[in-house]
Amino acid sequence: MKHDLAPARSRRLRSPPPPPSDEASHDNTTTAAADEPPIPLLRSTMASIFVPLLAFSAPSTLLAFSAPSTPSTPSSSRVAQLQGLLADHDAHDVQVRANMRALVRRECIRILRELAASPDGVAPEVVPQPDLSLCRPPASVREWAHRELLIVVSRALFDLKSYGVHVARRRASHQQALKREIERAAQ
Repeated sequence: MKHDLAPARSRRLRSPPPPPSDEASHDNTTTAAADEPPIPLLRSTMASIFVPLLAFSAPSTLLAFSAPSTPSTPSSSRVAQLQGLLADHDAHDVQVRANMRALVRRECIRILRELAASPDGVAPEVVPQPDLSLCRPPASVREWAHRELLIVVSRALFDLKSYGVHVARRRASHQQALKREIERAAQ
């Protein structure tokens, strides 16, 4: 019995559903994946922080970098500027997290493409090894793909968590500055 996990996993990644599973259509799916451009290996999700500045109302410090087509009116009070800065940080946080998820999704698709491109049932020759270490090379291509997907997801979760800590620190410092300005304005 031939099991192909690639179509089931790719459905979870919101790709188009696979064609009916007969041998002729299976060959068409592998050639269709071969026709698509190769996806480069994901080395880091840090590129996801570069969200275009045009999506935000530019604060006064970034006016030189904003596009001339986006009108920007500087706020008259420091409180309004800090509130705008907090809103910009929140919007940037949402877009960075979406970028991170998109990069990880793309890496998972790359791994699943490599799995689909490998012939089914072909595994390296199994050589008995002594149980001296918990670190062993994968026994099959599917095991390799499984490990790679777990590594990618684990790394992405770590990156998202550390980015969340960074955003929380920045947000807390801006909220403290906003609180001081509100107290100063109230006096």
